[in-house]
Amino acid sequence: MRRARTPEAGFGLPELLVATVVVLVVTTAAGALAMGVQRVAVSVDGEQAARMDASFVLATIVRTLEQAGSFPYGPPASVCGGGHEVAPLVLDPNGDGRRDAVRVRMDVNPPNGLLGGVDGRCDESGEDVLMALDRRTGAITRRDAASEGGPVAMSEARVLGLRFTYRDATGVETVLAPDVMSVDVELTITAVGAQDPRPRVMRATVRLRER
Repeated sequence: MRRARTPEAGFGLPELLVATVVVLVVTTAAGALAMGVQRVAVSVDGEQAARMDASFVLATIVRTLEQAGSFPYGPPASVCGGGHEVAPLVLDPNGDGRRDAVRVRMDVNPPNGLLGGVDGRCDESGEDVLMALDRRTGAITRRDAASEGGPVAMSEARVLGLRFTYRDATGVETVLAPDVMSVDVELTITAVGAQDPRPRVMRATVRLRER
């Protein structure tokens, strides 16, 4: 006659199999949840980093444009390194009509009546600056005429577009540099790996101080 199993007899094979399956299901679900949370966190971090990077670039562009035409000793007679064009703004420095580049001039480092410094030395940085979108790399670059190097990337975020719109005293769009009183700057970015891949547009309007 078979003796009835007592509670002290422990779990049988069926119970152990059920318990193992339950543990595996719970562990798998927890791992999937953790990976999902991690992906969301990385996506959010990437988007925030892109926004911060773009905000820094936009602020730098605004500060540079605000100083355009700051010539406390009057317009310099020439540009260090050659040339006699001393317009505060060159609206299409690349000559391609894209409006994604601007050249800005100011006598600020130090203010001395020279643009870029004494010819032959050209060591006064920040007085003749070209800012543009590099469409190949998707970066905003800055090139200083007083530097021997080429354009330097200002941004790490992927920039889809940069556009300068120039306006006269009445707010009407113009392509004539002497008539420019304000500049609208539009920066379009995207964050690589972001959960929401849609482009983000950032805008600023700059009133030229020296006009």
